Amino acid sequence: MQVVETARSTGRSTTDLTAYDLYLRAHALYLSSAREILEALRLLEQAIARDPDYGPALAYAAVCCSRLCLDGSSSDPGGDSRRGADFARRALQVAGDDPNTIVNVALALCYFGEDVGAMIAFVDRALALNPNFARCWHLGLLVFVLSITKDGIARG
Repeated sequence: MQVVETARSTGRSTTDLTAYDLYLRAHALYLSSAREILEALRLLEQAIARDPDYGPALAYAAVCCSRLCLDGSSSDPGGDSRRGADFARRALQVAGDDPNTIVNVALALCYFGEDVGAMIAFVDRALALNPNFARCWHLGLLVFVLSITKDGIARG
């Protein structure tokens, strides 16, 4: 078990262990309850303050912003949309070949109204990097659903 955890920790995209811990805590909160999205975003913003080029934290912050808007729990949907799109664009600049960051960016930017074809291309890229990445398949489907809903095909 220790060997696996050591391998996982050396693959993280930050050298700041506090930023990494904040990211992990935010991820757990995001998955635990929709009521925890604001707290998850607060932790991610702390991680980003410690490491401004931390791609996974930037991408997950973008997803949190989109989730706040989608759930109707944002007190400033326009501001959260702009902030989320900024997080996503910054994440994309540092994503490299990290399929998790790339697919989170695709999901968030699709929600914020970016070019759907480009977002589907990001999902395809993430899947090419890791075809066995189940979460990428799941989020790719969400990108597709968002794209057809925004185009009016699946409304009703």
